[in-house]
Amino acid sequence: MSTVLLLEMLRRSGLEHFYPSFSTRGITQLDNLVQFSMQDYNSLGVTSMDDRKKLFQLIQTIKAQYPDMSEAASVPTSSANMVAHSPVSMPPGSPGGINNIDGSGYGMAGVARSYSSHTTNDTTQMSFDPRASLGRRSGSTTNTPTMSTLGHSRGMSNSAVSSNQQQQLQQDDQMAQLRHQQQLQQFQQQQYQQQQMQLQQQQQQQMQQQQYQQLQYQQQIQQQQQQMQQQQVFFDGRNFKEASEDEEDPLPVLESKQRGLDPYSVPTGMGRNKTLNRNASGYIVNDLTAKIRVCVRKRPLNSKEINRGEKDMATVTGRQLAVDEPKVRVDMTKYIERHNFVFDDVFDSDATNEDVYRRTAQPLVQYVFEGGKATCFAYGQTGSGKTFTMLDSKQGLYVLAAHDIFITLRKPEHSHLSAYIGFYEIYQGHLYDLLNNRKRLNPREDGKSNVVISGLKEYEIVNVQGLMQVFEYGNNARST
Repeated sequence: MSTVLLLEMLRRSGLEHFYPSFSTRGITQLDNLVQFSMQDYNSLGVTSMDDRKKLFQLIQTIKAQYPDMSEAASVPTSSANMVAHSPVSMPPGSPGGINNIDGSGYGMAGVARSYSSHTTNDTTQMSFDPRASLGRRSGSTTNTPTMSTLGHSRGMSNSAVSSNQQQQLQQDDQMAQLRHQQQLQQFQQQQYQQQQMQLQQQQQQQMQQQQYQQLQYQQQIQQQQQQMQQQQVFFDGRNFKEASEDEEDPLPVLESKQRGLDPYSVPTGMGRNKTLNRNASGYIVNDLTAKIRVCVRKRPLNSKEINRGEKDMATVTGRQLAVDEPKVRVDMTKYIERHNFVFDDVFDSDATNEDVYRRTAQPLVQYVFEGGKATCFAYGQTGSGKTFTMLDSKQGLYVLAAHDIFITLRKPEHSHLSAYIGFYEIYQGHLYDLLNNRKRLNPREDGKSNVVISGLKEYEIVNVQGLMQVFEYGNNARST
């Protein structure tokens, strides 16, 4: 386990690639490593300045975390001690070290026995007794051998170590191994606790962030609901009572002070209206043969408007259309202002296309075969129902008019006549030919002061099916 601890410490310092060099020099445990000084780094293969700094910081960290090793490393190391850290030639048959109880090799060469190093002329003798380092580790008072005492250990052989000393060495190894295991367990436990603390902090941050996002979402929902309630209260019009059942009295309805307009944009009550025919009850009689007729068709609420809770604000009475506008006074009291408009014809939301055709386009068909010119067009904002009224494939005003036109053309007195069709669009103040690749057209005035569309392409049609094909082609080129 001590070897594992050494590898872990080297890995954390970025020095794990030096472990093979350390192991060849007998450095397999932390207590071996702390005995080296900066002068010994070159012999270990640590040459770069960064690696030397890392190794120095690692040794200082080990000494700080493990004081026992620091005390052992504080004993002066002689040249005889250094022999154990450098590669030496071992006597034949003598192992470089003994194994621990768990099978791992001990860090110092020659721990179980001492050996002598002799020169060839036998003038200088140096011997190494590993029990000196072991004594420091186990707390004994054995001194490190010096040059003056080396000669006394010259005759020591492997058989000189008594059985008691071997047992003491084994006990020391066991104690060191146990101490290293305890230190490793403490280190691993600290790492685990730190990881658990980091995980708890991350979970707390995530929970706080989720709570903050949920709070923001709830605030947005509340704001939207408040806005919708305010809009509903303000725009419910004359049906305010349905939106707020607590109110006992309906809102007052006031007629607009502005004078209403007739179909020709003339205020009602002026001289032009005096020329209109009235029946016995006083209502204006509509003339289907008038040169210009302005008719209005009321569109019913669609499904989206109904789902949004919108109310019907327009009321049809004969040829009059009343529009109710919700308003609020300065004192925050609510009331409804009613605006009245008069037209040549007003069609309620339950009127069919045939009802509209009989009172608008059908009189024009008769007028054309009597030698006149007629125009029928629909005007309104997008989604108001123009296409349904004019271009419906079965009940559109153009289709109903085409049926009557072709029936009339089959009569003998009209056999010399033919029907031609042109299809153009007025969009944003400009004219486009829908049957000629949306070519830009220009309105002109001829010598008789009649307005003509210059360059409009026309095609002859002989039946309703041909008319519908032209409509389908032109509708694909429309902008709206």
